Amino acid sequence: MIGVGVIMLAAALACAVSRLTRVPIIPLYLLTGWVIWLVGVQAPEDFATEALQLGVAVLVFLAGAELNPQRIAGDRRQAAVLSLVPMLITAAAVLLWLRLSNTAFEPAVYFAAALAGSSTIVAIRQLRQLRQTREPFGRLVVSVQLLQDFLLVGMLVLVSAWPQGWIASLFAIGKSTALLGLAVILQTTIVPRVLAKTRLGDETLLMLMLSLLFAFGAAAVALGLPLVVGAFLAGLSISRFPANGILRVQLAALGDFFFAIFFVTLGYIAGLPAADSLPEAAGLVLIVVLLRPLVVTLLARTLGLSVRPAVESSLLLGQAGELGLVIGLVGLGNGSLNAPEFSLLAAVVAFTMMLTPFLATDATTSWLLHHLPRRHPPAPGSLRGHVLMLGYGAAGRWVLKTLQENGQQIFVVDDDPGVIAHLEANGIPCLRGDGADPYVLAAAGADDARVVLCSMRRTADAAKVLRLLRGKVPAIVRVFETSEADHMRRLGGIPVLNSAAAARRFLEWFDASSYRCTSPS
Repeated sequence: MIGVGVIMLAAALACAVSRLTRVPIIPLYLLTGWVIWLVGVQAPEDFATEALQLGVAVLVFLAGAELNPQRIAGDRRQAAVLSLVPMLITAAAVLLWLRLSNTAFEPAVYFAAALAGSSTIVAIRQLRQLRQTREPFGRLVVSVQLLQDFLLVGMLVLVSAWPQGWIASLFAIGKSTALLGLAVILQTTIVPRVLAKTRLGDETLLMLMLSLLFAFGAAAVALGLPLVVGAFLAGLSISRFPANGILRVQLAALGDFFFAIFFVTLGYIAGLPAADSLPEAAGLVLIVVLLRPLVVTLLARTLGLSVRPAVESSLLLGQAGELGLVIGLVGLGNGSLNAPEFSLLAAVVAFTMMLTPFLATDATTSWLLHHLPRRHPPAPGSLRGHVLMLGYGAAGRWVLKTLQENGQQIFVVDDDPGVIAHLEANGIPCLRGDGADPYVLAAAGADDARVVLCSMRRTADAAKVLRLLRGKVPAIVRVFETSEADHMRRLGGIPVLNSAAAARRFLEWFDASSYRCTSPS
């Protein structure tokens, strides 16, 4: 109990500092764990590793509930490539680096497996904080995490059974497949029917969901599988809406509790690498936070993503994951890793997780976009006197229909491949790309447009467009708050509160043939 009390006190202090300074909470949790280690607080034997495994199990359960397989129906090829190829390249680079550093082959293999994947917990939390879960690249990142977690869970099953021989490994695969089948049946058939045909209270539903967690966990342990495997499959069994929505609300406080337990304990276990292992640690961190994002960016561009979504996706995947820690714990338990080697692995995981909240931000993305090598801007072509729509948006079809009925020449820029495919199928001139990118604006003939309609998801992007246009072309900007409207007006834009108003206001402006118009009330 003393260990739990110390961890929770440290977590409470980290939360208070985060609120006062607005520093992301994950780095503060990890730092408080390091402080506990530095001051020499001694936890009971095996307490830290058991607390870490319990925290991972609950968080993997919650993460599994977020990863509905139906989400990858539209972009399976992209998700598969961005999951498998970076994992293989990362694992190969880790193995090569450790072998060059004279690490024995077996520990190097465990490191390669543990560092191959990214953290679902960190990525989803960062997407939520940035309000990007519904953006195309956000949905793609969730799909990638789902496939990576499946691969890592399978890898975890193999490494846990491999010391007993290949026959034991085959049995372990069969048992985990049976549990997966049960999870799929629950997810597709039983859970939806229970929710549809019964009127259970929130408390009863919460208890049923927790019962699934304990039942799958107990089944996994009884079958000789890691607890985390059962927790992940339990989350998967309730990942279909509305079950996952109920879980998110009801278990928010419990999730925050185990979130704190996990990260503070991780900081405590990781400690600081020994001086003679610092070169190894530095190389592993660079592989995870530099090489993997570079690979993801290049692959995403090859698969057709525009520059900004490719960079944003890569930054969210640039850390090691919680399932990798469990692989390390398995190696520690069977003697494949010794204590210093596991501490090195935990330190690399902790440090890369700590960097993500600082790196996966709009500021970092903008800086990278500004400094990345760029091609020469494409010729704007024959576009002139047209209506340029930047972002199709939820109401784009109604704005587009109104403009077409009034005989306007229209050109659309959007970064969603599904939107572009729909527009191309209907013969509407369009371009896939970031509407705030000066090269994309040049290709869309922004300087020669009659008017620009900014309906992008982020008003910060609209502000960039206004700065690039410098008042040469009238720009009507969709906003959601009056403070945003004032900001857009100061930059020379014409703010409106919704897309319907944007279309109406544009027609009023166009009919009047005047560039001086006020925003509608």
